[in-house]
Amino acid sequence: MVRGIAVLAAALAIAAASLAGEEKAPPPEQKAPDKKGAPKEKKPPKPPELFGMWADKMRSTQGHHEATGNATIIKGDMRIDADNVVVDIDEKTNEFKKMTATGNVRVNTVEPISQRTTDRPPLKPLPEGRSALCDKATYDAATGIVVLHGTPEAQPVVRFGKNEVRADLITHDGKKGVVTCEGNVVLTALLPVKGDEKAPPPKKAEPPKDAPPAK
Repeated sequence: MVRGIAVLAAALAIAAASLAGEEKAPPPEQKAPDKKGAPKEKKPPKPPELFGMWADKMRSTQGHHEATGNATIIKGDMRIDADNVVVDIDEKTNEFKKMTATGNVRVNTVEPISQRTTDRPPLKPLPEGRSALCDKATYDAATGIVVLHGTPEAQPVVRFGKNEVRADLITHDGKKGVVTCEGNVVLTALLPVKGDEKAPPPKKAEPPKDAPPAK
């Protein structure tokens, strides 16, 4: 059971980042040129990142994990709140396969958890962070595709800063970096007003050139 919960935590971390549109492939490591005789510097290991999960009920069986009732997941600066969250994991490889969040799904950028706590942190979205609201969200690790579904009464909404987009169906292809909005699409964005653009920095005055000698 403990092993299953640990694997579930890692899987939900991947899904949370992708649902918020923040999943990026790690940049390739650049190796410094070897200098003969120079000792290689070892980089200190990164501190572990706290993961938090709260729900009324949890159930794990054969790679299938369910968080039922008032579920909250926090990993890094991503938080997912939903009525229910279901995760499927390949037990042979411990790799994440799929995640489905249903019922009043909310994804927000928040401050990471700084210390262990049994209390569910209050929701405090970052002012310039990203957020999403929908009735159902699915993520497939094999394809890297996130799909946000709505209801006839409420469309999925994705907000980034002071801008937002609404549509009947919103799809994010993480591998191709393409977002597709279908059905009654509405995009609202704040554009800079003429005159509000930042002025270019002043050019540095060039030193005066020496005057030619008098004849």
